[in-house]
Amino acid sequence: KTQSSSIRKKKGALAWPLKSRILVAYGQTTNSGVKLSGVHLSPQKRSEQGKQVHALGQGQVRYADWFGGYGLMMIVDYGHGIMAVYAHNDALHKQLGDWVEHDEVLAEAGSTGWIEDVRLYFEIRDKGKPVNPSRWCKK
Repeated sequence: KTQSSSIRKKKGALAWPLKSRILVAYGQTTNSGVKLSGVHLSPQKRSEQGKQVHALGQGQVRYADWFGGYGLMMIVDYGHGIMAVYAHNDALHKQLGDWVEHDEVLAEAGSTGWIEDVRLYFEIRDKGKPVNPSRWCKK
């Protein structure tokens, strides 16, 4: 399976995985005192469609399971050293090893793990280091 084009070339123009607003920004500290390596996104709509989490591009699922305080978590490898973490989901629609297409629904944002409201924890990693998703996704 080939990557159509590097996700790196789309830096700054990627669609956010969820139609949402940022609740807790990159580098901010949450109520529980954790400094975020990603962002907490709150869905604009509470409908089933409003909570759909979409893929940033073509990639492969590297993790899809429960992960402690993150609840149901998925990690997608988009190639070229870029991975994204999606956590606190109520449902995962993909499994380990699955290939995903751009904009495909990966999961449903939820309230699993150490949170009480519906949200998505979203993190982009570049060669293993967390980077600010706001620099990668469209304003």
